[in-house]
Amino acid sequence: MSIRRLVQGALGCFGAWALAFAAPPPVTRPVVLLSEVEIATKTVLLSDLLPETALAPLREAGATISLGSAPVPGRSRIVTRAEVQATLAANPPLEASLWIPLEIMVRRTCHLVSPEQVSAALGVALGRGGSEEPLDFSPLTPVCFSGDDPGIEVSNVEFDPLQGVTRVRLWTSKEPRNLPFYVTLPGRLDEPAAGVHTAGRSASKTMASSSDPKHAGAKMDNTTLVKAGVAARLVIQGPDCRITTVVVPLQSGVLGQQVRARDPLTLKVFSADVAGPGLLTAAL
Repeated sequence: MSIRRLVQGALGCFGAWALAFAAPPPVTRPVVLLSEVEIATKTVLLSDLLPETALAPLREAGATISLGSAPVPGRSRIVTRAEVQATLAANPPLEASLWIPLEIMVRRTCHLVSPEQVSAALGVALGRGGSEEPLDFSPLTPVCFSGDDPGIEVSNVEFDPLQGVTRVRLWTSKEPRNLPFYVTLPGRLDEPAAGVHTAGRSASKTMASSSDPKHAGAKMDNTTLVKAGVAARLVIQGPDCRITTVVVPLQSGVLGQQVRARDPLTLKVFSADVAGPGLLTAAL
């Protein structure tokens, strides 16, 4: 009797051991994507949405998957679950390893342009270098950027002989989606050093024309940035909104020039300012 019980016990242990090894492996829980993130880059990557605990292989795979353009600095964009799923449709295993929120809020880092940065840009345009003390100017609007350097450049200078001030138009060349902005300085700007160029345009020609009222508003160069009949992007900026659309310029134009353009859908013709290669801006 004791031998039979011993054999039954051994068989029971063996059966339990076999069942343990035959059991399926534990199910790996999907990685939960973040519902809110803040980024400084121009493109939203899947890796931007991963939590800090995500493993390196998943993070490396996510760094190769784009979810579209990031919003302009200081603004936000909603990335939906449907958008992420559509992007991952060709990679079912990766999609299965993730839990995607219904909506993901993506914010773009915003740093305000400082007086020192504007002064440096004006110093370059004046041929003084970029390390001078801040100039006495009045900024008109706050401007955001997300990188280390917004690439501020002078695009146009106008002297107002009635008010005795110089109005300078600047833009963030490394954040081309920003609208140009203006600062006002008392009196006239000095002549720049010979051969100084700003953003590929002759600063000496612009500064010289700014000191001559009859040439006020002259542009820095004749480089054509917008061509008649070639589709361009139009950015319309209002107090609480920003609209981007595609239009057809009716005139070619250089930086800072005002040209006419037509909406291909409504056929409406309006005026807009040339702000960059294939880029027009207007205000509501």
